[in-house]
Amino acid sequence: MKCKDKLSLNSAKINGVPPQPSENPLQNTNAWWVCVYCRDISDSRDHVIPRSASDQLGQDFSHHLVVPCCRNCNSVLGNRGGSEIRDRAWFLLRRLQEKHARLLLVPDWTKEALSEMGGKLRRKISADLRKRDRLKSRLDWLAVTSKLDLTVNDAWVLCKPKKVSTEEAVLK
Repeated sequence: MKCKDKLSLNSAKINGVPPQPSENPLQNTNAWWVCVYCRDISDSRDHVIPRSASDQLGQDFSHHLVVPCCRNCNSVLGNRGGSEIRDRAWFLLRRLQEKHARLLLVPDWTKEALSEMGGKLRRKISADLRKRDRLKSRLDWLAVTSKLDLTVNDAWVLCKPKKVSTEEAVLK
């Protein structure tokens, strides 16, 4: 996993305590909210109608149509993918399947087979299996989200803060 994909909690800590979600989601740091698209830890917000599109329409949607989103989904979406949550989830689902096609083909290995391998190969295969399983979990949720007719308010309810250990957040 690349360093830029990890959630850096060290910079977000104040006196050693990670940020906690506030009651007002628009003022929240989103550190513990979950991404509306993939259910990962949300560390950014997605403008359902991209800001560039709202500029073209001559209206400012930047404060009204935002949902909790992880940086990975937000960067893949950019200003593409439609103007509804389900359309953007469908775009993300297809894009991530294309982007990670090789990872999705990693075969399952038994514990016995892994134990017979050398250390470096075993660690590489184990890491690939964890990445594949995490990706499959994200893709499964994207498939569900792409079929739901969610409003922005529904998304905030669906993505309420979840208790996450600091270790889980850093492993992201």
